[in-house]
Amino acid sequence: MNPIAIVKAKKLKRPPTSICSAFGRVYVATKGRRVFYFSDDGKTSKSIKFACQVNSVCSNNDTLFCAQADGKIFGLNEASKSIFKVSSGDSSIICSAFCEDLFVADGNGKITVFGTNSLVKNSYFIESLSVTDFDISKSKILAVSFQNSQKICIFETSSKKESTSVKLSEDYPEICKILAEDQLVIGTTKGLVSIFSMITKKRISFCKLGSKIASVHIINRNLLLVGTVNSKISLISISDFNKMDIVEKIDVDGIPVDFCSHNGVVVCALSRESRLGRWDLNRKAHNQIIHLKIDSL
Repeated sequence: MNPIAIVKAKKLKRPPTSICSAFGRVYVATKGRRVFYFSDDGKTSKSIKFACQVNSVCSNNDTLFCAQADGKIFGLNEASKSIFKVSSGDSSIICSAFCEDLFVADGNGKITVFGTNSLVKNSYFIESLSVTDFDISKSKILAVSFQNSQKICIFETSSKKESTSVKLSEDYPEICKILAEDQLVIGTTKGLVSIFSMITKKRISFCKLGSKIASVHIINRNLLLVGTVNSKISLISISDFNKMDIVEKIDVDGIPVDFCSHNGVVVCALSRESRLGRWDLNRKAHNQIIHLKIDSL
């Protein structure tokens, strides 16, 4: 059996921007102002229409959060009824739910933390640059990367102070994900995936993929999926000594812009263009979602 295999695919009319699992379904936001959700067999779908493009979707146990491009964030229940509405005050780039908190990043370098009662709990004005990615650890350590900046800021959210930062000398970060409480995965514009120590700020290990990193999905401490702009998905293993190796690399019909885990598989959103822009474009590709079976899962 191949380490990674495509077991299902579903075409989309518009380019996807974000994907998540909620209420036992897969939800996909698209540039056509709709969020689609699919039946388990993938044959039927329904959609929720919004006033403008939804840039990001995420969920906690009982709410699906949808962040619009105009800064409004809606929380929906399983029946697709709105139960939560807030505004970040600017264009929403990414949202992520963690326990009872909703983190929203905007185009001006601010991350706002909302409680489930819609009240603002904290705001972090970090850089006057658009956020490209962020992640939160189990202990609520926040790592943030920015457009046109070589620095990744790391915050202890309990103290609201920047605890440290990792700076790349030769490249720009596109993606940052927290691998462990003291380790950070960074994907760059030049196709490098690295593990950095958040304590020493030093690179521990790296893997060259040859094309700009579009997305990273952490399966577990020892396994990553990495999507690149040249329409490939790489399965990367990480040894107990942090050595990174490419287990397998597969060609896909589009740019892998986002991943989510769902019912024992990993679902990937493929697009003909960049997640929120059109600077990376594959005219021969198709907008779709694919289900990936990973041999180790």
